[in-house]
Amino acid sequence: MTPMIWAMLGVFAFILALAIARGRRFCDWCPVGVVLGAFAPVAPLGMRLRKDTCVSCGRCERACPMNCVNTDNKTLDDSRCVLCLGCAGTCVAGAMEYGLLLPTERAGRREFLRKSGGVLASLAGVIYLGGAAVRRLFPGLMRSENISGSIPFIMPPGAQDIDWYRSNCVGCQACVAACPTKIIRTLESQHPTLYFTDGYCQYNCAECVRICPTDALRLEDGMKQRTRIALSALDRTKCVVITNGEACGACAEVCPTRAVRMVPVKPGSLLTGPVFDEQYCIGCGGCFHVCPAEPNAFEVTGVTPQILTPGIRPTDDPEEDDDSHGIPFTGGEFPF
Repeated sequence: MTPMIWAMLGVFAFILALAIARGRRFCDWCPVGVVLGAFAPVAPLGMRLRKDTCVSCGRCERACPMNCVNTDNKTLDDSRCVLCLGCAGTCVAGAMEYGLLLPTERAGRREFLRKSGGVLASLAGVIYLGGAAVRRLFPGLMRSENISGSIPFIMPPGAQDIDWYRSNCVGCQACVAACPTKIIRTLESQHPTLYFTDGYCQYNCAECVRICPTDALRLEDGMKQRTRIALSALDRTKCVVITNGEACGACAEVCPTRAVRMVPVKPGSLLTGPVFDEQYCIGCGGCFHVCPAEPNAFEVTGVTPQILTPGIRPTDDPEEDDDSHGIPFTGGEFPF
């Protein structure tokens, strides 16, 4: 056998011997046992040994798997107690009780304060050193590398920014179930993200914000229509109007803020092509979803933070001031 196997067998034999000889004494070396043991002396609840009632029969001492009880001295080592209540079950005198413990019922107020200070200092040191180690080993885990700008996924409306979203979203999937267009999914991450292949974010819909139980998604009333959740980009060289000379305009029809508008491709031409105004884009994904070009003439990128846009692009053209913008589109032939 290899030295590694011999070492593993040796550790197993050592733990087994401790378990047989001293009643799970190996818990003293277990990381979990060490942490629990450090906090046990200052825990508000625990086992109490009433010395005035104890008759030193030894039953509780024999029943304790952690060797916490010494009936000769009528003492209880609460730093090793796992609250199995075996001692209370065997005590015939009712000397073992579980309940709220006052500092004076342990080792005196001074000893209690000393232990409390030691535990708090140890905890602070662990948090500080552990956090420093994690930040050094995983620099992208503790903070976002995209403090401002684009991110490789699209957050649901009201996610604020990537740090807020990752810190508050628990991945409960409530927004996924509530989304009427089924564009919120968890395909590559535990945090729900938006995919515009089968739909887009409806202009007046905020079901995901309403249903979120952890405040990871939050928007004030009336802010959904101005909140930029992503940012589109138009590549006119891929547009079917430019490449094939085909009349289209689907992107302009579906855009709820008029960020996309149609203008003549040439002076005096009846054929119109799309022009994109970035400042009014809210990233709903409608233009991307309805674009018939292959490859798609639009690309949508997630943004952080989610900012407020000016709203709907103003216009003096009465044909653009109708109510046809932002109409729901569910697939099939575009309704115009």
